[in-house]
Amino acid sequence: MALPTRLFAGPGNLADICARVVHDARLAAADETGRLVTAVRHVVPAVVADHLTAHDDRSFVEEPRAVVAASATRLSTFGYLKSQRSIRPEINRTSPTSPPLLSTLTAMPPSTASATPTEQAPQPKIAPSILSADFAVLAEESRRMVQDCGADILHVDVMDGHFVPNLTIGAPVVKSLRKHTPAFLDCHLMVSNPEVWVDDFAQAGASGYTFHIEATSNPLALIQKIRAAGMRVGIALKPKTPVEAVLDYADKVDMILVMTVEPGFGGQKFMKDCMPKVAALRERFPSLDIEVDGGLGPDTIDAASSAGANVIVAGSSVFGSKDPAGTIAVLRDSVLRNVTNKEGLIAAAGFASLYVVKWDIKRRRRTEYAKSIEPTPATIRPSGDRS
Repeated sequence: MALPTRLFAGPGNLADICARVVHDARLAAADETGRLVTAVRHVVPAVVADHLTAHDDRSFVEEPRAVVAASATRLSTFGYLKSQRSIRPEINRTSPTSPPLLSTLTAMPPSTASATPTEQAPQPKIAPSILSADFAVLAEESRRMVQDCGADILHVDVMDGHFVPNLTIGAPVVKSLRKHTPAFLDCHLMVSNPEVWVDDFAQAGASGYTFHIEATSNPLALIQKIRAAGMRVGIALKPKTPVEAVLDYADKVDMILVMTVEPGFGGQKFMKDCMPKVAALRERFPSLDIEVDGGLGPDTIDAASSAGANVIVAGSSVFGSKDPAGTIAVLRDSVLRNVTNKEGLIAAAGFASLYVVKWDIKRRRRTEYAKSIEPTPATIRPSGDRS
């Protein structure tokens, strides 16, 4: 729903209000003070629950701004904290003066803590590609990425030397790796005849199975086979493949992978001209996981996240970094700013607009009613007229 922006003209406009609130909320989450708890426990229930469910018409004129601010705080901070819980367990810790942040959010009344658009908004998922790891100590490298550096998932590049001109690893390596990590193993099959390998990777312990749209003649049957094997389904497309090739399947899979380099080798240069495909997918499928793979790092992440990518595959930029945890944090922050919290602000604006419109309708009705009962000159009698 489009906002009646004329109601927010001037220096206190909607964008400024939301930006300030989100900035303050993220700072509060970052420094782990009690300010965020206070904002969530007092500002949100007070403004959203009290005023919106039992508001006073006489004071509602100035409330839309408060509604937007409170909604933005609630929606964006929930998405931010939710994305942090896997890498920052200390964010749940309790103190004598403040309850755990996540439990405070999830324990809110149904009117404000129930499912919201931002809870469905794409969350950042940073996926170091083990193709760039030291294969001699692959188990340790994988553990380090997830437990020490804050990676969300591990990306496994499977190449057969036929679909792409390189030969890497297969199901036996995935099976061995699974014994050493409970992490989500995001297997990207750059192979001919991807139907052949579904059962092998499922039995090996793969979490997700992404096949190339160019490698199969029956995508629907393959999607069903992967799903039946208990794995999440992804479809990948090469840089030269038009996005229209996957649009008919987007609502049937869990993720779409847009390659930003020609598949086959790591360390290639990021292809920015692939971003219109990401943007087109994000516009049509707001909650879909959209993955990008190839040339991603601190210098290129903003281009990808601004287009709408939330699952970021990074190989050499992470494994080759002197501070892999810091690199992962940079990638995550970019997705939070450009995808997760952006969706939260849109949801907050849409949520608030319902009440802004409601307020505008009520104002008009009050004006019309006042005019209808206002005495006209013909009906006004002189004070001494008793006839």
